[in-house]
Amino acid sequence: MCHHYRQSGGWTSVLDGLNSLFVAVYVVEAALKAFALRGRYLRDPWNVFDLVVLLAAVADIAFQEVFVEYFVPPLLLKMVSEHPTNFASRALRPEQV
Repeated sequence: MCHHYRQSGGWTSVLDGLNSLFVAVYVVEAALKAFALRGRYLRDPWNVFDLVVLLAAVADIAFQEVFVEYFVPPLLLKMVSEHPTNFASRALRPEQV
């Protein structure tokens, strides 16, 4: 999910909720279409493309909810998001810091 400079927490919650809502609708649509078309669903390249986009959206939500909350320290995320070039230069040349 994209964020803008000084984005409020309320706006972030609204955008996250809308993202989850649209992904849920898209999951239902894909499931209904796969059920209706049965084996022919994956024969159409547009359906395969839709499935890849759907899997990427679900992976994005899962990454935000699980990985970021439980495995990445918040300070590291703050350092990367506020100063990405400075963080990258330190990561590439740790002996000079």
